[in-house]
Amino acid sequence: MKRIFLPTLAAGMLFAGCVSNTDGPNDWLRLGLKGNVASITDTFYEAELADNGNVVLGNLIQGEKENRQVLPIRKIDFNEDGFWTNVANIDSSGVEQKRFEYTYDGTKLIEEKGFQNGAMFFHNTYRFEEDRKIYAEYDNIEFGKRWAYEDQYVGEKRTYRYRTNPDGNMDKLSFVYLEDGTYKIVPENEAASKEPIFYYDSEDKVVRIEFPKETRTYFYDTKGRLLKSYKNDELEMEYIYDTDDQLVQLYGFHLYPYMKISHRTYHYTYSDFDKQGNWRKCYEYFNDERTPRMIQIREISYY
Repeated sequence: MKRIFLPTLAAGMLFAGCVSNTDGPNDWLRLGLKGNVASITDTFYEAELADNGNVVLGNLIQGEKENRQVLPIRKIDFNEDGFWTNVANIDSSGVEQKRFEYTYDGTKLIEEKGFQNGAMFFHNTYRFEEDRKIYAEYDNIEFGKRWAYEDQYVGEKRTYRYRTNPDGNMDKLSFVYLEDGTYKIVPENEAASKEPIFYYDSEDKVVRIEFPKETRTYFYDTKGRLLKSYKNDELEMEYIYDTDDQLVQLYGFHLYPYMKISHRTYHYTYSDFDKQGNWRKCYEYFNDERTPRMIQIREISYY
C-alpha cells in the first residue's frame, strides 16, 4: 500500500497513518518545496488583530482548535533524496509528544516507527526483492497486535497474499485484476470474507473500500496527494492546490472524537518567500471569514 499523503496545517494530524513505499514523487514535491530542503520547522499561532487593524501573531496554539487537536510545533527532516526521515510533534514547552521515523533503501521505505512520549507504539518493516515488495510486518505495540503479509508473484503481478493475524492464524488472499486497471484483494477464508474489500490503483494507492453498509472512494493527483474522498455519493474531503503546488482550500468534516461535527471549509494564503521560492508564513481562514484564525511560521534549512 502506498503512503496516502493528507495535507493539513493541523500539526498533530498530518502524518497519522503514513504507511508503505515511496515510489514516485518524493516528499519535497508532495509538500511543494523547492530546492534541496534538509528540514522544516512549523510553528502554529493564534491570529490576532492589532489596534491598527493588522493581523499579528497571538499565542501558540495547543489543544482543541476548530475541533482539531493541535500541537504548536512540527519539525520534519528530509534525506538528500527528498523523503522525510523524521517527523516530530512538539508541545509549547518544547517537549516532543510524538515522533515518526522512516528508514529507506534508496527510495524504498523499509522501516517506520512511531513514538509517543518516548515510548514506541508501532513498528513496521518491509522487504523487497528485485524492486518488488514481497513482505510487510505491522507491529501495533500499543495494543499488542502484529500482522505479517507475504506476497507471491507470477511475473510482475501479485497473485496471492498470505496474512498472519495477531492470533497466529494465517489467511490466504487473492489479487483480482479488473478491466479499469485497478485490483482488489479478496480473502479466501469464509470468516475473513466479512472484512471490507480494498481496491487499489496501479500505484498501490487505495481507491475504494467496500464496507457492508457503505463505500468510500478516493481520488489523487499525479504526486500521490489525496484530492477528494466520498462516502457513498457524499463528498467528505476535498483538497485544492494552486499552480505552485500549495494547498489553497480544504473542505471536509472533522472527527472529534470519532463523531461527525460539520462540514467546514478552510482557505490558505502564503507570504514571506525565501530565495528558493519557499513560503515562510501561511494564514488559515475559516469558511468565508476575512480575518485569519491561525498563522503558521516556517523555518527552512537546506543541504
